[in-house]
Amino acid sequence: SLRAATSPSSFPISDCSLQDKCGDVGGAPKLHISTKKFLKGHINKVNSVHFAGDSRHCVSGSLDGKLIIWDTFTTHKNRGKKTSDFEAHAGDVVSISLSPDGKQYVTGSVDKTCKLWDVREQSPKQTFFGHDADVNSVCFHPNGQAFATASEDKTARLFDIRSDQQLCQFEPPNKSCGFTSC
Repeated sequence: SLRAATSPSSFPISDCSLQDKCGDVGGAPKLHISTKKFLKGHINKVNSVHFAGDSRHCVSGSLDGKLIIWDTFTTHKNRGKKTSDFEAHAGDVVSISLSPDGKQYVTGSVDKTCKLWDVREQSPKQTFFGHDADVNSVCFHPNGQAFATASEDKTARLFDIRSDQQLCQFEPPNKSCGFTSC
């Protein structure tokens, strides 16, 4: 019978805690993190923040579709200063990547587009199309002349900034879910 086949003596169960299995890392210092400055300005969840090469400025993108450029070196004790605030996409801004030279950044959005921005301007220099679903992640190539994207449409793509063209597209053999990071 099924009951006889699964009797308690057949399958002993060990009871333990995570502490028992992982142990304690003695002597390791505890990490205490405190907030230095608050960056208040978005009206919805912030999905991505990227620091500029100067370590002073950063760009944040949000579900409100806005980009905000911040100066974190302000005289105010608890807040960063908003230097620019503008509508970036028709949908949520999901990802931001700053170029290696710190002069431009690329954004990905649920509006299925990627946009290239100059850090000094509030309008995009270029808009890149091709994805059929949300662009979850963008990442500059180390040479700054191209960027990669990852999308819910189950593709990863490489775009060339100089030619304003898609260079290649990768589709995994298992198309069960979209890409979340590049």
